[in-house]
Amino acid sequence: MHRTALAVACLWLLAGCATKKTTVDVLGTVVEDSGTPLAGLRVLIEGHALVTTDASGRFTVSDVEPPYRIIIERSPGTFVVFDGLTAANPTFSTGVSFVDYSASLSGQLEGTDAGRKTAVALVSSDALGLKLTDATGPNQPYTLDATLFKPTATGKLYALDWTPDGAGNAATFNGYTALSGVALADGGAFAGLDLTLNPVPSTHDLVVNASVPGGYDVLELRAGLRPWPADAWGVSMTSAELTSPTLPTTVRAPDLSGARMQISLWVRAPGSTAALGDGVAWKSVPTSVTSVDLAVPARPELLGPADGATGVEAGAEFSWTPPPDAISFFVLHGRIIMWAFTNGSTFTLPDLSPFGSAYGSGTSYTWRVSAFGLGGHEDLDAVLQSPEGRTLMLIVGASFNKPITEEGYVVTGSSRAFTTP
Repeated sequence: MHRTALAVACLWLLAGCATKKTTVDVLGTVVEDSGTPLAGLRVLIEGHALVTTDASGRFTVSDVEPPYRIIIERSPGTFVVFDGLTAANPTFSTGVSFVDYSASLSGQLEGTDAGRKTAVALVSSDALGLKLTDATGPNQPYTLDATLFKPTATGKLYALDWTPDGAGNAATFNGYTALSGVALADGGAFAGLDLTLNPVPSTHDLVVNASVPGGYDVLELRAGLRPWPADAWGVSMTSAELTSPTLPTTVRAPDLSGARMQISLWVRAPGSTAALGDGVAWKSVPTSVTSVDLAVPARPELLGPADGATGVEAGAEFSWTPPPDAISFFVLHGRIIMWAFTNGSTFTLPDLSPFGSAYGSGTSYTWRVSAFGLGGHEDLDAVLQSPEGRTLMLIVGASFNKPITEEGYVVTGSSRAFTTP
């Protein structure tokens, strides 16, 4: 009897250990895309009380059972959701920054000539800018409007000069230069930033191969020079824009040590009328290489709710075809605006009553899903703990034509509509 009682007690203890749940204390930070902390935002991890970010954009929620979902109120009626997380120290970006800082830069490009094209790019961790110009003669003047993420910034100017062919490709690269230590301030006009172009030693062919889903149209291929370090922010100096190219195709690349060429390919899905297409893939490679391979995956196909569904409310599940090892980006537009990120292929519409918000009665909404990869950084938890967390929203929400990571893709599904009860 004693042995039996002891055995039963051990079984109960083992059962208790097996069902004990692991929890984490989430010490999170909420920032703008520029990295500026956001204070005073309300944050909810489901199953816990609302918290508010402090002056450093930080918040703490204790005893959270992973995986968890976090909801951040970007502004009244606008929410950003991150689903299925396990990270204890994530950094969240809440959306595309509405930047109020800008500056104007101007000068001369010495060494160019009529019939050529020129590009001037500002590269900085705190500012971006690009100016493409058709040169009309020697000492071509330029003016570049820069976007600043902070009131002041220091960056580096790069300039490139090439002769185009009739198809929109660079036939010859003529000149290149860079200018360091360019100091900027919000509202400033900084003149006299003259750039003297140095000859480009030589150029070579770069063959672009691509894998595109069956039935998709290839809209455009772009090639641009990135002579700055691989981890620096900057908009590629576009030297080729080929409309509906036949693949494989060839672009020209300058022979510049340490520089990279960025190739991006834009596609449109069958039956789509999206003017800018439904997907883009990009990759940066050293200018010394002679071929590059791109792959654009199929866009997500929406599964449910059906288009035009009625009675959709908090707790409803949305689903789509699983993306290929990617992060999914769910977008909801209507009375409530919501951006949600997940590694999965389903999303449950959250209850917003803790924020005092509601989806409304008989209210119409549209929704869509994008899938994106960041060149090997497709785990949402990992991204939120790495520098890619800052660029994630820039890539997805802002400008596919100026991706910042070295490699990646974004593909977007069609939209559907629904109505709340």
